[in-house]
Amino acid sequence: PYAPQHDAVFRVKIRDGRFSEVPKNAKLDSDFGAFERTVDGRAGGAEVELRYRSTLNTGVVPAKRYRAFSDYARGVESATTATLRATAG
Repeated sequence: PYAPQHDAVFRVKIRDGRFSEVPKNAKLDSDFGAFERTVDGRAGGAEVELRYRSTLNTGVVPAKRYRAFSDYARGVESATTATLRATAG
């Protein structure tokens, strides 16, 4: 559902393993809104917390700005689908 501001926190703890890949912090700012991913955790650890905050400015996007809006939306999508990998043991 649409919301001008969205906040989410994900905490992941591995019982018998370690994270081998953890995304880095990310930040996007544009005329359309803002996105921030904050990561508390590291590769080699067993716990990680991912905090997401996104805002979307309300209004109509003029046709001449569609490409810029699309580029911004792709950047947010890419940042939200960053990989978190773990290994057993």
